[in-house]
Amino acid sequence: PETHGSTKEKGLASKDFLASKLSNDPVAIKIMGKEKYGRILGIIYDNKGVSLNKMMVDKGFAVSWDGKGPRPD
Repeated sequence: PETHGSTKEKGLASKDFLASKLSNDPVAIKIMGKEKYGRILGIIYDNKGVSLNKMMVDKGFAVSWDGKGPRPD
């Protein structure tokens, strides 16, 4: 979800959830490339090696999308 437009509430909840999972501990980021607007795509791992990307999808704060087909809401 985005932090503006029709998905603003979901986007802000997603942002807050991610912020709650981050601490002052280091994270690891595996950079996967860039998307069509030049934003970096990657996987974020916490200090225990847990994928925060997967956690957000599993908890309903994000959806998996390969960039093809209709954009999920």
